[in-house]
Amino acid sequence: MTPLLYQIPAELVKRFATGEVQLYGAVLKEAATGFIVGHVQQTGLMEPAIRSILGIATGGPANFIATAITGAVGVYQNHRIGEQLTQVQSSLALVQNLQIAGLLVS
Repeated sequence: MTPLLYQIPAELVKRFATGEVQLYGAVLKEAATGFIVGHVQQTGLMEPAIRSILGIATGGPANFIATAITGAVGVYQNHRIGEQLTQVQSSLALVQNLQIAGLLVS
């Protein structure tokens, strides 16, 4: 099993272990209903994991490579979060327009 790069809130660990709660990105949802029950925090394991994969020790010129890769991963994650926020905003705009249309019809 790949180690999680996120820390699951203590009150949800048991439910996550039983499969009652599942991880979707950085969001914890109930498997049965899909309701969001929590969010996870990054643990800081990304940089050590990259160092381990690349065989880079802490410090020295090779440290720059690991730091750059970690930064690139962070930029990518931020980009994906931005895309998801844009999708949520579009969905909310659609719901808002449907509400206005419903008011006009009634």
